[in-house]
Amino acid sequence: MPRPRQTLGLLLTILILAAVAVPGGDATAAAAPPRPHYELRLDLDLERNVLTAVQTLDYTNPTTATLASLVFHVIPAYYGAFALTGASVDSQVVTPTLDGIVLELSLPRSLPPGQATQVVLRYRLSLPPSDGRFGAANGIIALGDWFPVLAVYQGGWDRHRYTAVGDAFFADLADYDVYLTTSQPATVAATGEVVTYKDRDWQLRARQVRDFALAVSARYQVQSKDLNGTTLSIYYLPEQAPEAAEALVIGAEVVRWYVERIGPYPYPNLGIAVTGFRNAVHNAQEHPCLIFLRSDMLAGSRSNLRILTAHELAHQWFYAMVGNDQLHDPWLDEALVTAISLDFFRQRYPDEYAVLWQSWGDLRNNTPVNHGIYDFPNGTTYFAAVYRQGATFLRELSEAMGETAYWRGLKSYFETQRFRLARPQDFFRAMRAAAPQVDLLPLYRRYFDYPFLQYTRLTLAVEAPANGAWAGARLPLRLEADAPRVQVQALLDDQPLAAGDRLEAITLGAALPAGEHTLLLIADDDGLNRVERRLTFTVVQPTATPTTSPPSPSPTRGGAGGEVASTTTPSPAPLNLLDDRWAVWRLVGAVAVVATVSLLVAGWRLRRK
Repeated sequence: MPRPRQTLGLLLTILILAAVAVPGGDATAAAAPPRPHYELRLDLDLERNVLTAVQTLDYTNPTTATLASLVFHVIPAYYGAFALTGASVDSQVVTPTLDGIVLELSLPRSLPPGQATQVVLRYRLSLPPSDGRFGAANGIIALGDWFPVLAVYQGGWDRHRYTAVGDAFFADLADYDVYLTTSQPATVAATGEVVTYKDRDWQLRARQVRDFALAVSARYQVQSKDLNGTTLSIYYLPEQAPEAAEALVIGAEVVRWYVERIGPYPYPNLGIAVTGFRNAVHNAQEHPCLIFLRSDMLAGSRSNLRILTAHELAHQWFYAMVGNDQLHDPWLDEALVTAISLDFFRQRYPDEYAVLWQSWGDLRNNTPVNHGIYDFPNGTTYFAAVYRQGATFLRELSEAMGETAYWRGLKSYFETQRFRLARPQDFFRAMRAAAPQVDLLPLYRRYFDYPFLQYTRLTLAVEAPANGAWAGARLPLRLEADAPRVQVQALLDDQPLAAGDRLEAITLGAALPAGEHTLLLIADDDGLNRVERRLTFTVVQPTATPTTSPPSPSPTRGGAGGEVASTTTPSPAPLNLLDDRWAVWRLVGAVAVVATVSLLVAGWRLRRK
């Protein structure tokens, strides 16, 4: 039999848990799961170009599915550079399968939503000759997309294949702690920031980034500039000091311009790392907080160095902060950063812009801009359709909207999609909302062949209860749309109430507590159009005197792409006291207190005996 103090402790624990579990009580109950956290412990042999790694991933399932496995993408496997030496899940040894670049670990126990697991991978990378973004050459080791990164889960694990065309990388946000030991003293350029450094040991940290990149060399020299609290640095070889200084100057100028035009850069550091090469495939590559420039790009024309620097740094806004599916919608970052970097030169260096526009824009052909990387046979056709034609579309979009509205739309798109995976629909909607008086649909259709561009009609109406009795009311919905599927959601006081394809009606709960409530209805055709209806009403106790008559909601706007809100204040609906959930919880609390006091008295009597 438990002792009185133990029983008291148990009861207090129950009371605390009950208080946390009160519906609508503690906001942390609905908090998003923590981001995946990677701990990477690395030994880098600079003489033999070999990296030995122990990678620990702490992962909490953020999906609504119970997971039977975890999937990673291992880009070094494409180069034959990856050797897995061990794997475990929650300290239990497992044997993963590797299919191309897709590494899959079957979990010893299924992982329900919200539950956590820990994966440890041990592996070795034998670094190949560098192609500019991965490998070793000229005394520089470039580690871009080099470790097993968790795949994106969208109804299932992404299992894409690697291709040298475009950027075959797709990852979500994560946190990183990296511990690096080098075989000899060296300088390290990395995503994030240096926590500590001593002799050959580095501790690095990055939070809320899409991947983690490194460039390491014993020959690196560094130049830096302070940009209002952000340190911009370039890592280069001694013989390239003048060109590095030029890249640093233009880099500082474009970063300030992007901050002003688009939005703030949130990280403490931003790096430009020169990489060596033996296989000249990739001339530059973006990573969060760090970009790579192949060393011969510094030896080329001044104009090419400047536009490459401006282009790759713009990726900090579109790719690093605003993410997207780079496999199937690469234009959503590549076309945007091409257009934005060209706009910088158009405004600041118009003579230089005229030449750059001929090679980076000014192209119209019959290939839709929205083709994915697997649709192109080589990098030349990919660059023409996605970069050049995409930039041409955006120049025409700016002219159609007007410069002020165009930048307002881009800024809104950045602010709403920052640290998310954006979709083309999100971009199209943001630009339409910034210039509602302009019909942008013909321009969209000229450059893109998305099926959703054919759907233009979406309206939503809701009928308020005629007698104002909201508790338990069934509200019919009237939806008109030309899209084949329209997802309708209903939220009551910001909590999900109902959802479904072309939902016809919703029913409110009978136990509505007294006070003001908000009903939000959202119809979304997964294309250009999204419509909202918002209704507010007040429920009071039976003794309250009604002060309003039951009006019907009256929409303020309608039509394709409109965001509308309707507000109505209905008559109160009487509620039984026992229907009040807060009254129920107060009753439970009172009973628990009485029980606790009784146990304390019983314990005191036992001690007296």
